[in-house]
Amino acid sequence: MALTTSNVETTLGNKYHVMANVAFDSSYAIGGESVTANNLGLSTIERMMIEPCQGYTFEWDDDNSKIKVFMKAPPIVHEEVVTTVANVGYLKWPAAHIEYVTDDADPFMVIPGGLVPVAKSVSVDMGFNLTTGVLTKGQRCSLTFLAADTTAGVITVKVSYITQAWKEVTDNMVQACMTAGARTYGHANMSFTAATPDIIKLGEDFVALQSVTVDAAGTIAAFTALVDDGATAAAATECVVDFRKTSSLGEVGFHADDAVDTAAYLVYFNYIRDPGAGSFLYDRFTNATIADASNTITFTGYPLLYCTCGGFPTESTTKKAKMISKATTLAGDDVQWTSHPWYPGCTLAIAPILTMVEATDVDLTPAWICGDPSEIDTVPLECTNATDLSNLSVVRVVAIGF
Repeated sequence: MALTTSNVETTLGNKYHVMANVAFDSSYAIGGESVTANNLGLSTIERMMIEPCQGYTFEWDDDNSKIKVFMKAPPIVHEEVVTTVANVGYLKWPAAHIEYVTDDADPFMVIPGGLVPVAKSVSVDMGFNLTTGVLTKGQRCSLTFLAADTTAGVITVKVSYITQAWKEVTDNMVQACMTAGARTYGHANMSFTAATPDIIKLGEDFVALQSVTVDAAGTIAAFTALVDDGATAAAATECVVDFRKTSSLGEVGFHADDAVDTAAYLVYFNYIRDPGAGSFLYDRFTNATIADASNTITFTGYPLLYCTCGGFPTESTTKKAKMISKATTLAGDDVQWTSHPWYPGCTLAIAPILTMVEATDVDLTPAWICGDPSEIDTVPLECTNATDLSNLSVVRVVAIGF
């Protein structure tokens, strides 16, 4: 968690130009490694340029006097194991879209970071400001659980998610908020219409919905997403999702009893906006019913991104098939991957297959983005905490200062 400098060479013009080698150690500190002006024989560093080395790139954080290190990162992570300390855990990579969180017993509903979790929910801070909706990209993603769902602050979960290395997903991350039926932040055309069901139009089409959360004067409720031709039940925390509308833009419907336009209520949406025709997300988006066959659902095209976090809407009931890990024994309304080419440990097959128990024997209507990871346009991400960078022993830097 430190740098050493060597071979310092100084030239003098209008300002000092210092050329030096820096060496990293075996435990990178996320946020960058400190470099002081004194390390380079200067009193002030005005600018620093760092040459790429062994596939790594570097960024000078002038505000904090640190060198950040970036590397090639996976666009998709399946079932990363996270263990909390004092109810809080961290993902390895910055997250762009959470697909599901499970502790091998139950799934957890995702709510925005900054909200206090309730039973079987997890507050996921991806970098959005809860008050303004402004996103800070590249932030280390935290997961906060209700203390009662942990044992002395400790719980181990598995998280499947899209990382911010997937550029198109990251560029279209949105958190929107509505209060008393009026937009607080989000798309300028966001609106509420009292109807059956009540409709909130997000002002734009979307291809994935991570969470719908209502803060009812301090009482948090995470809503389950149903298909666009489903029907919400009273007091069931369900919403009907329509990603794309022929005559208008994407919308979410609520039962009138949920009273989402109440003055004291805040309604939060986390979604991935639709970039439009010609984009990967637009062209590869599918929302269709898949018939159950002997308690299995077989996909056409390999799903890279599941567009409703935590599970898949069912066609014949007002229930969501809850997504649990491969290691869990199926029960109730659970589903799990038993064949998926991008899922560690799963048996490869001709097509990806979801399996359910007999009691959940229903057709599903999932939404998904299909394709091959090699088609994804990615960008480097900052190295994860404690990455061994001891192989970077001669990184050439040029500093300009006094």
